[in-house]
Amino acid sequence: MKKRIVYFDVLKVITCFMVIMIHVISRNWYVLDLKSNEFTFLTILDSFCRCAVPIYLMISGAIFLNEDKNIKIKDMFRKYILNIFLIYLFWNMTYSILNIIVYGNKIINVKVLKDIFISTILGNGIFHLKFLVTIIGFYLCVPFVRCITKKENKNLLQYLIILLFIFTCTPSILTVFNINLKYPTLFTGFTLYFILGYYLNTFEINKKFRYFIYIIGLISLIITPILTINYSILNNIHSQRFFEYGSFNIYLYSASLFLLFKNIFNKKEETKVLNGLSKLYFGVYLIHGLVLGLLLKLNVFGLNMNLNIKTIIISCFVFIISLIVSFVLSKIPFVKRLIYVK
Repeated sequence: MKKRIVYFDVLKVITCFMVIMIHVISRNWYVLDLKSNEFTFLTILDSFCRCAVPIYLMISGAIFLNEDKNIKIKDMFRKYILNIFLIYLFWNMTYSILNIIVYGNKIINVKVLKDIFISTILGNGIFHLKFLVTIIGFYLCVPFVRCITKKENKNLLQYLIILLFIFTCTPSILTVFNINLKYPTLFTGFTLYFILGYYLNTFEINKKFRYFIYIIGLISLIITPILTINYSILNNIHSQRFFEYGSFNIYLYSASLFLLFKNIFNKKEETKVLNGLSKLYFGVYLIHGLVLGLLLKLNVFGLNMNLNIKTIIISCFVFIISLIVSFVLSKIPFVKRLIYVK
């Protein structure tokens, strides 16, 4: 059996919880007073969690761009792309049924079935499933990118990473100085995470430069809520400009955390508990929207208690329930294929 990479498993579990917390925070964040203590606290909490999606992309890049992993084009379609696509359709259909029939109190008829079909095809089941389309896009590009991501191309990769960072992050850097710049780019911001994950996992970074990256990452984490709060108050809107995955602060924070966990857990031995949890993370990601929807239906978000504490408690509850449901579904032979990404 191939040895698992422990720090990948640790990051999968942690970032899965972070995604849930981001979605719980969003239920109240947009209606809070910009100068309230609750807005400040939830913005800090949200800033801490914003590395979740970037780190998942970096893990994917580290795995699929690894030249030691033999991946043929037909395998990409048969084993990975088809798998994600079927999962995408099934869960969009599931959420569409819930939205239209259960939450919408509609009686099943031809028109309702047509609405469910259209919602499923258009991917309108629930917002977080759209991320699966991004994953499919990356899988389609893997054969091309693998032509570049080779150990002998280290200098070329460094050049590409710097180039992508400059073109992707310049607008967010200029925003700090109240300069709005928009221009077409050849690459999306997500591409950088994909390649950066491969680079950081494959090559060793010397200790001095590694600590420099940690410091830059910590500074980026600290300034994220500061920039977000100030920009929101200045423009009198609930702005997520510095929460965007193409923002320079999120790139630097995510890269530093990925590198930190690599150097902390890289030599640790895998455990059965961690191994089991990491295999359930994708199911938790798919299912947590169901749990959130149920809590909204039960008006749990309207409970009379401190909003900051309530946000943390609900996030933990959703994570645990989603984990249990994912575990149960993973024991059902056919169903487990719909919660597990290869």
